[in-house]
Amino acid sequence: MKKYILILTCMIYCALGFSQSSFESLAEANDLYKQGKYDEAIAVLDKEIEKNDINLDVRYAKSYILHEMGNEQKALSEINVVLKYEPSNLKAYHMRAAIYKNLQENTKALEDINKVLEKYPTNSLSLTLRGCIYHHLEKLGEALTDFDNAINYASPDDRYLYGYYYNRAYYYYKVESYNYAMKDVEKALSYNPTDANSLILKSRIFNDFGKTQKALETINIALVLYPQNKEMLYLRINYYLDDSKIDLAKKELDKLEVECKDSANYHFLMAKYYACLNDKDRAVKELELFNQTKKTTSEKVLFDVMVSVDDGPKVNLDDFDLSRVK
Repeated sequence: MKKYILILTCMIYCALGFSQSSFESLAEANDLYKQGKYDEAIAVLDKEIEKNDINLDVRYAKSYILHEMGNEQKALSEINVVLKYEPSNLKAYHMRAAIYKNLQENTKALEDINKVLEKYPTNSLSLTLRGCIYHHLEKLGEALTDFDNAINYASPDDRYLYGYYYNRAYYYYKVESYNYAMKDVEKALSYNPTDANSLILKSRIFNDFGKTQKALETINIALVLYPQNKEMLYLRINYYLDDSKIDLAKKELDKLEVECKDSANYHFLMAKYYACLNDKDRAVKELELFNQTKKTTSEKVLFDVMVSVDDGPKVNLDDFDLSRVK
């Protein structure tokens, strides 16, 4: 089963560190970034790079935005330019470690973040990132120690404190310590009530506890805040199916049909829908599409698990039988 990647982008020190030079362009790019206009922000930064190929503030900003876009290879190229000319830039090492983590080059990520922690061993941001890397490497004891220390060393007014609790909550969730996970995710939401990742995780914990109605309530609150968030939409459909609200699930699936026809998550949910109807042939067909699209998709695959087509509306994801799918 594919690893469920830690959701939180590991909180890179300052989002965009500006110098006096190119300040106006950097400020413009920052404004565009905050509006979610990533491509336009990149275009502004590229104009500055054309003027000065080694403007390191601009390179760093571009790397950060590319990283947020999920374009890790290009982000890596940009941050490597920064480190070529500033080999002692610890902020850039932190950035590159986060990029390497997302590229699943965990050994390189660990080398980079350890450079930062050698200098600043109590830095909560870097401890959190190293905890994420250790989690990927299945070094669970080391991961938990770093998550604990990140929280313990953080000041009460640290604006990323919610993120430290979220990451530890996700760790607990993955090791099936659900009570601890819920406690931490509630703590994260007490510091940032609108954090999308924490709301998603809270809903998943409720659903895993069999409290699907509470999962639906939580994801509905999240969708008021983030109505276009596909992960939340997929999860709501999944909860509808788990709660035998099959008509509501189908209504949502119909809305996504054209836009998400190449989505592995969409085809999985269609398979589960047909499984709820005990329509084995259509369920298996959708599973075949699920297996095909998950190999090429750039989206996060949420449902890489198994489910039975024999149990009617009481479908259990853990029993999804893929043996007939090639």
